[in-house]
Amino acid sequence: SCGCCEECEKCLTQCGSCVEQPLGSYVVVGMLVSLTELVVCILAFQEDFSQCQLPEGFAQKVGMRGWLKVQMGFAWLNFIFPPYLQHELLRKLGQRAGARAEISQEEVKESFHEVFLEDIGVCFYVFAWVASFAWSIVGVYWLHHTNCDPGGWTTAAAFVGFSFFWGLIFYS
Repeated sequence: SCGCCEECEKCLTQCGSCVEQPLGSYVVVGMLVSLTELVVCILAFQEDFSQCQLPEGFAQKVGMRGWLKVQMGFAWLNFIFPPYLQHELLRKLGQRAGARAEISQEEVKESFHEVFLEDIGVCFYVFAWVASFAWSIVGVYWLHHTNCDPGGWTTAAAFVGFSFFWGLIFYS
């Protein structure tokens, strides 16, 4: 036996415990949506943009491949943020609880607000999250006015970016 099955079982157990923690569903869904966005961006990179005629100025300087690179950067940030937020929340809850085993729902809410308002990583992310949404809008605008999406993957990347933004809005 190579031990692979045991390692996979450990991984699944850890993932299962993640879901049972505060923000667990947000972590799983957020990471899945972001992973989907990364995959769609990679697929979009395979498209032929040779016939692409972007508007003059900023759009031409950046290009669709440049837009995709930035979109992938935002997707990666959106992928790593949910577990970061959960980790910081659990750390704050651990500080509050001390030796107690039970934590009230009110303590979870208060801890979340503290992390959200005081953690520099979270504060940075809020601005990046809004920028990510704006960047998706830029991509849709460029795609709407050009013939730059032969396979549809670039449009899909923009719309998955939208969905992450709106998903977070509706989650809260």
